[in-house]
Amino acid sequence: MMTYWGVPLDSFTPAPNHLLRQQLGIDDAFVAGYVGRIVEEKGLNSLLHAISILPSEVHLLCVGDGPWLQTFKRKILAHGIEKRVHHFDRVDDDQVAGYFNALDALVLPSLTTDGWKEQFGRVLPEAMACGVPVIGSDSGEIPQVIGDAGLIFPEDDSDALAATIRELRDQPRRRNDLIDKGVCRAHEQFSCQAFAAKLVTLFEQVCAKGSKRSMSG
Repeated sequence: MMTYWGVPLDSFTPAPNHLLRQQLGIDDAFVAGYVGRIVEEKGLNSLLHAISILPSEVHLLCVGDGPWLQTFKRKILAHGIEKRVHHFDRVDDDQVAGYFNALDALVLPSLTTDGWKEQFGRVLPEAMACGVPVIGSDSGEIPQVIGDAGLIFPEDDSDALAATIRELRDQPRRRNDLIDKGVCRAHEQFSCQAFAAKLVTLFEQVCAKGSKRSMSG
């Protein structure tokens, strides 16, 4: 049985952040977002390319810092999308939910390498809990975390990623359906209570197996 760290749902709740969007001048844009480490294996090159081939009303809001930051900034300029990418190096932990709530979709485009693949992607259930639809690559555990509550694209495929973002932008009914599924999935699968219940079940199973071995011995 797979268990994941619980998400504090009292901190991550739906609360549309129109103020931040207005401050950034993106209130009328479709805003995709990325929250996490700025490292190459997170697939950010594919994300920037996807934004560059989408219409100009699609913007990207990024929150994060890391060793690939300067390359990330250079690629933004190379793609000619500097007016459509809004980046914050760091925000306080208690402000992260507010940035989720400024998004129309969260993207986790992780890229598998020889020594790494995505193990969880905690930002996915956090965004779901905020009522933000999620898009993820098929790296590691991402498809299992998302389930039927978001969209999956082949990793390192910027055209496919652009298509999933376009789908959410152009199909509001589909987007609203994924929002509802995501909120339910966050509560049922990723809350702290769900995590605790799964741990109890896991311990009970382990203890039961140990008792059977003792009796058979």
